[in-house]
Amino acid sequence: MDVRALRRQLGLTQAELAEKAFTTPRTIIRWEQKNVMPNLQGRARLREIAKEWQRDQARSEPVKRQLEASDGDE
Repeated sequence: MDVRALRRQLGLTQAELAEKAFTTPRTIIRWEQKNVMPNLQGRARLREIAKEWQRDQARSEPVKRQLEASDGDE
């Protein structure tokens, strides 16, 4: 699992991801540098965070499209 790529895709800082993953920023740094890999619980939490982000993106897409369409009506 590429933790740095995931964090960047989510648009989070190391501290923000650490808070969501119930860990410390130092642990996120170590995961990103591949000094230590997330344990089973850590990987599960990262997957859950990614799924939440995907759901949020899917929910916001119709709103974005609607706003873009209404901008063209002006």
